[in-house]
Amino acid sequence: MFAQVMLACVTLLDFDALGVSLERAPALVLELRKTKTQALLMIWVVGNMIHANAMNTGAFEVYYGGSTVFSKVESKTLPSFDAIFRSVDALRGGSS
Repeated sequence: MFAQVMLACVTLLDFDALGVSLERAPALVLELRKTKTQALLMIWVVGNMIHANAMNTGAFEVYYGGSTVFSKVESKTLPSFDAIFRSVDALRGGSS
């Protein structure tokens, strides 16, 4: 996420107005500045793909009162709403 923001800033900021010379800028920075719209779209798409894949563990956990009601990692399936409600009801003592 930080890299996405930094690349977007490098693409959008006007370095000349900040008094920074682009004479020794890396080729990537110069290319990003030439095609700002495409560069920003690329930064957004690629950055979100990396972020989503890094954060995807496949885990889906349901807890109630500190107890595990359901764990996708353990069961390898997704629960139905009824199964979750029955488990929570059982943990509550069947009061509903």
